Amino acid sequence: MRFIPHIVWRIFIQNWYQLSKDFDLLKVHTFHSYIDRYVLYRIQSIHSGNRTTIRHTKTNMENETKLTLIKIIHTLIWVFFNFVIFYMLYAAIANKLDSWLWIGYGFVFIESITLLTFKLHCPLNLLARKYSNSQKDNFDIYLPSWLAKYTKSIYTSIFAIIFIITIYQILN
Repeated sequence: MRFIPHIVWRIFIQNWYQLSKDFDLLKVHTFHSYIDRYVLYRIQSIHSGNRTTIRHTKTNMENETKLTLIKIIHTLIWVFFNFVIFYMLYAAIANKLDSWLWIGYGFVFIESITLLTFKLHCPLNLLARKYSNSQKDNFDIYLPSWLAKYTKSIYTSIFAIIFIITIYQILN
């Protein structure tokens, strides 16, 4: 057990050139994770007798980073549409038929066209499938699984209510 730190240090020094070639300096926030995975991977390959490279680990880390970025963007878009939908609900109930309500209808229309174009799937969902094999409903967004699964049904129902209230307010 006392030779393990020496072995890890020796592996790290011997492979520093390869590590520096593979390491992308723009991903400084993943440096510690990268080093930990690299050392663990090299120790495992030495124990199994393989002289393999770290390309699989780097590819997995790049996929995780890209998936995380997609999840963040997807969640921010979801939050934005929550503000839009709930402002529209407030505006319809309060009979505040201003330009922001109609801009909200425009955003919902654009979102609807986008979903119809991609067969009721968000394009970010399809993009995230490239980086994950997960079958979970929330693999591409930071939401609880039940909410990710029923988001379209919930917000379509809320939008239908908004539309009915808006028509009622216009007619009165």
